[in-house]
Amino acid sequence: MWIPKTRNRIMVGLSIASGIGTVGVFYIRLRVERAIGNQALCKNSIQDLLQHKQSLAILGEPVTWYNPNLKDSYNRITETNANLAVPVKGPKNKGNLLIDAFRKDGNSDWSLTSLKLKVSEEETVIREKSA
Repeated sequence: MWIPKTRNRIMVGLSIASGIGTVGVFYIRLRVERAIGNQALCKNSIQDLLQHKQSLAILGEPVTWYNPNLKDSYNRITETNANLAVPVKGPKNKGNLLIDAFRKDGNSDWSLTSLKLKVSEEETVIREKSA
């Protein structure tokens, strides 16, 4: 089948634009995940995990962690509420550090509601706000 040169140029242009768009979206997603992972809420929660003996016994040492994955349906952040699942892994097990937090307005610091380690279907409470 004969395809005119103009049509080839259009197809090549669309392919290049699609490729650039895909790479751009992926890059933005990584930047957002990194920004969330570098927030004080995540860093402080990781420190709490590393000081919790029962969690360390479950995961094993050393523990490694990763930035929250935006594809995970647990991860939701609004102006006043945050639910994050931070992937963590040790030599014995891997799972998620579940962070639930709130703040009064968009300018105040996050207050932790609960911090749990979820490995398989088991949840271990690390910290919970008392009622």
